Amino acid sequence: MEILLYLLKVSLCLSLFFGLYFFLLRGTTFFLLNRVYLLTALLASFIIPAMRIVIERETPAVPVVQATPIPGHDILTTAEPLLIESAEQSAGAVWSEPTRLLLPAYSLMVLIFLLPLIRQIFLLLLQRSKPYRRMGRLRIINKRQGFTNCSFFNQVFVNPDQLTDEQELCVFLRHETVHVTQWHSADKVLARLAAAVLWFNPVVWWYNRELELVHEFEADSSTAQYGDEAAYASLLLRMAGRPLAPAPVHHFVRHPVRQRIEMLFTNQSNKMRKFMYLAALPATALLLWGFSVSYVDVPGQEAAQLKIQDSSWRSDPGYLRAKAKIDSLHGKPLSGKIGALWSGSFAEGFVLETGGEKLRVALSHKKLTQAGLMAGRGVNITLRGVLVDQNRVITFVPTEIKNAAGKTVYREKIVNHAFLYEANWARFAHSRISGLSKDAAGNITSLVLYDGHFTLRFNLSGQQLAAGNFRKGDSVLVKFFGESKTGNRSFASSKLIALYSEPKGKELRNPAHHDRFYEQDGKQKRPSGSTGLRYQGAVRTSQSSQPAAGADVGTAWARLFGRMRMNFATIEKKGNLVRVSDASIVFPKITIDARQVVINTLTDQLTATDFNMMKDGKVIEHPPGAQLILNTRTGAFSMKQSLQKQHPELQAEYAAQDSTIVNKSASRIDLFGKAELKTPFFKIEGSHIEYDYKAESVRAHNFAFTHLRKPEVRTTGSLLTVDFKTGTYSVQGKLF
Repeated sequence: MEILLYLLKVSLCLSLFFGLYFFLLRGTTFFLLNRVYLLTALLASFIIPAMRIVIERETPAVPVVQATPIPGHDILTTAEPLLIESAEQSAGAVWSEPTRLLLPAYSLMVLIFLLPLIRQIFLLLLQRSKPYRRMGRLRIINKRQGFTNCSFFNQVFVNPDQLTDEQELCVFLRHETVHVTQWHSADKVLARLAAAVLWFNPVVWWYNRELELVHEFEADSSTAQYGDEAAYASLLLRMAGRPLAPAPVHHFVRHPVRQRIEMLFTNQSNKMRKFMYLAALPATALLLWGFSVSYVDVPGQEAAQLKIQDSSWRSDPGYLRAKAKIDSLHGKPLSGKIGALWSGSFAEGFVLETGGEKLRVALSHKKLTQAGLMAGRGVNITLRGVLVDQNRVITFVPTEIKNAAGKTVYREKIVNHAFLYEANWARFAHSRISGLSKDAAGNITSLVLYDGHFTLRFNLSGQQLAAGNFRKGDSVLVKFFGESKTGNRSFASSKLIALYSEPKGKELRNPAHHDRFYEQDGKQKRPSGSTGLRYQGAVRTSQSSQPAAGADVGTAWARLFGRMRMNFATIEKKGNLVRVSDASIVFPKITIDARQVVINTLTDQLTATDFNMMKDGKVIEHPPGAQLILNTRTGAFSMKQSLQKQHPELQAEYAAQDSTIVNKSASRIDLFGKAELKTPFFKIEGSHIEYDYKAESVRAHNFAFTHLRKPEVRTTGSLLTVDFKTGTYSVQGKLF
């Protein structure tokens, strides 16, 4: 699909450049400039969509919550592996089936257009073995059939039966000499190749016609300078009826002859019109902006005010005991039985009772239910690592659980990832050097890493980073930022922070970036104010080996989640819906903590239940059980809740400070000013309340909604809608 998208972009570029030529430059007599423009635009159309221009965009440092791993034990969530797709990847998934047919069909059409061109060039090259006479750079070959009175590179084919007059022959040869010396045949072959590749775009065929016409204008203008323009035009008219072969040659009488003759007698264009060629500059800038420029988020200057990561947990007795237990098991299962369930802000699990100990094990309650694991059941658990939060609470991470009968009821699905994020926003990855280029001074110019799944390319030219003892094949830990996606499973960056061999022994630090993320002793810097347990998304793939991106600021979620940060306990994806549990979502001014969140990646809609919401540090009150619906792109939101349906006859009291308007049917009442509507169950206040008795609905603007049974719960917003028929109400507003 990528090649087809690239060709569509090329077609759009070519169409825009050709449109500028057709409407601004086509009628001018600057034939050489027109030729240069058409050739440059053709090449630029193929180059621009293939270019990658990365612009770094500073983002403010935001508080994040970090997971502290035990060295040597990776940390992953215990949920199903998530495949979160970017806009491009989503499109690829939708088009995956048609692509299987489109690409072969497209390739077949390219071959159909290329074969005649290859055959024609082959036949032209065979003519080099025929007798010829040389005149300057020209190889003149007499030919009476097929393509004749034409030229291809320096071969000129003459029909002596048609050009019998010596003066006409000289005019013809002078015309073809221009084609030969200006390398017009190379232009034509290049244009025909582009037409074969872009056969589906009619513009490319017009492009070929206009380029060939410019060639003829240029040759006609030069030839007519040596003689009578009228006589030259007469010769063109006399030979205009000759049949033309489809070979990629320059025929002396290439149509339209009328247009060529008109151009002979056209006055030279005003030189000021050359400024019109500058119109190509904004067009090129527009295409570069649309097809080549991509943004990457890097920490702003606020991130410079950081504090050293707390590492005192390393000496914590709980950590030491947990580490000793993990080491003593040597990958063997631990027997015990399931005790009480526990649930935190960002994770949930159960207590494992084993050998007089009680261990916290992280596993979603949904997974427990699916596995048929209940309190009191015996299990054998293989532990992979632990999590240590800032409160020194130890949580074990299982990789496999078997029931008492020995049947595997849960197995962690390890996912592949291109890279992960640290709390300081630096990216890191464990990989292997597959390519390393150095300059004469021994400095690295390019570095290629491949871990068997993903490729990371680093352009380090001019950064004066000595290669040292690093060699191809070394296992390394790389830290970097400023990456851009260059393929389904490849990323590129020029922002290398550090490179470490594994096991440690060799080290390369980039002084231009290292101090921005780490202390001199290698300890990680992170934004101040970070507490708690961190489950952070990352660029990762499922077992289907499809690329994806993470919940932090990464390349793939840049479209949907460019304005927010999300921490979560478990996360899974089905179709276009992403389901997250125990989520903490941070916008520039809004924070949402929710038990369950569903995100539609196509509509940018976020739905949260059992949530709390704060704006500018203040809690936005809402009734328990309400559902939040938020558009993450526009900030528009609504809150809905089911009400207990009341009696058919709604009894309500209402009042207004300014006016009360009752319509003729007496079924609708509009209250203005300090309006108030009260029922036995709730009270609504607002600037304007529309009470429709017949429709059993209420709409309130700039409202305050209070449950009389729970007066401490007060909801405010811009628009409230209550439907008594369905027993629901919704709140609408805008968060940012």
